[in-house]
Amino acid sequence: MVYQTSELAKLAGVSQRTIRYYEQQGLLQAHRDLQNNYRWFDQKQVDRLQQILFYRELAFPLATIKQIMLAPDFDIDDSLQQQAHLDQLLVLLQQTQQARKGKITMSD
Repeated sequence: MVYQTSELAKLAGVSQRTIRYYEQQGLLQAHRDLQNNYRWFDQKQVDRLQQILFYRELAFPLATIKQIMLAPDFDIDDSLQQQAHLDQLLVLLQQTQQARKGKITMSD
């Protein structure tokens, strides 16, 4: 699926200006419609935006995000796998908190 700037911004919960800024910074790359000059973002760019927002959520400065994502050895699949692992750890932490409050029972 492809998205125009406004659609991608809505999907990600950010402003269109943010999408354009990330594109200007080289973090996202839009395809251009030659007839109307609209920007189109494909699934690869949606995945990249997800990574940017993930790093932003972890309070990484944009300069660090650029350094990570624009590095020649950056692999988005590895990054997504690491994110999935962190998500699993967060679930475990939430379960531990619930167990400490007596809301659930956890096994050793």
